Amino acid sequence: MRIAWVIGAIGHGGVLSVSVAAAEAVAASGRHAVFLVALHRALPDFVPPRNVQTVVLNLPFERLAAGRGFLQWLAKHPMDVVLSNDASNLEPAWSYFPPQVTLIPVLHEIGEGWWRGMVQQADALDGVITVSRFVEDALRRNLSREAFPIWTILNGTQTDRPVPVRQPGKPLRLLYAGGNDPMKGIHDLPRIVRELVKLRVPFSLCLVGSVDPDVVQGLARLIDGDRLELAGHLPRPECLKRMEQADLLLMPSRAEPFGMITVEAMVAGCVPLAYDMPSGTREIVAHGETGFLVTPGSGRAVARIVVELDADRERLAMLSLHASRVARSRFSASRMGMEYESCLKGCRAAHDQRGCRRKPADALTVKRYRYRGWWWIPKPIRIRLRRWAEQRVRLAGWVRAHRG
Repeated sequence: MRIAWVIGAIGHGGVLSVSVAAAEAVAASGRHAVFLVALHRALPDFVPPRNVQTVVLNLPFERLAAGRGFLQWLAKHPMDVVLSNDASNLEPAWSYFPPQVTLIPVLHEIGEGWWRGMVQQADALDGVITVSRFVEDALRRNLSREAFPIWTILNGTQTDRPVPVRQPGKPLRLLYAGGNDPMKGIHDLPRIVRELVKLRVPFSLCLVGSVDPDVVQGLARLIDGDRLELAGHLPRPECLKRMEQADLLLMPSRAEPFGMITVEAMVAGCVPLAYDMPSGTREIVAHGETGFLVTPGSGRAVARIVVELDADRERLAMLSLHASRVARSRFSASRMGMEYESCLKGCRAAHDQRGCRRKPADALTVKRYRYRGWWWIPKPIRIRLRRWAEQRVRLAGWVRAHRG
């Protein structure tokens, strides 16, 4: 089969890494021609996946132009299967895909903006793949009927890296890799560190990604500069190296549709500490066995776990080894590739039997988007309100479900 993973742009973010991992895993079989297609642009430091042809279309960031441009490319480069991954500017064109193409969007999030197009254009789709049961449940709650088949394929990552041996006796090394997104809990870090300082736990903290200067100042008032590393944006290999060097991953996220960082950290033997909230994290972390799920928003609960593990390094070493073994077994890229391949074959066969209702490509039009009341609020005020809400753990879950 000729299979195209379509994304909006090649930059930084979880959707890109998941799409690359899935495309690379399917291509590894050698049975298919696999493409990674970016509608708009690509960052210059992007490393193309192995055995996957990368195509950057450089289309305008406008839905009608992007849709027409992709359909023209598709006419010149026919595909058997197209998987649309958070490529929002392509959604209006779904109903105008060639009838012989099997079209499967991949749902990476629970926000309305991610699944609305799937519900509205259900008759044009051959199915939807979700990245976790948590995301699947959110989609099913918003379907009035069984409009299309739904498959859940848990994300996977490369598991051929050796598990590093942690040196005992050194201060615990903590890692936060959520960047500046308030949903990832960046503003909870000072609260967590304050509790650790109160309990006199020896530790260092590495922050990967851009960080709010106010957060940096708050942390600098609590711990010395030699215990705080601001790594900034890192290429993926460097980010994985930080995971191999760390003992514990701090994941104070308000909502994780899956949790790719958590899986990659576990593969490296870095034990995750996450909030116990409805999310994909619950499908990854078994409390007390492969990591810890603590009371949301409680810096004290996180600090107590760190204190316990600092006092019992043998237990920490056992947790590290077990987390790595479980992640390598359940979340390998090879397992994900086999599940994708099986799903696409079945979906392709079903498409040939029943077909989908599609319209001629030259009839593509895009309805003007009707902004809701929220979008009439001036953008600077919207940003401040959203940041305020996302810093509140319970309210942030509601915000996440209504984003988009």
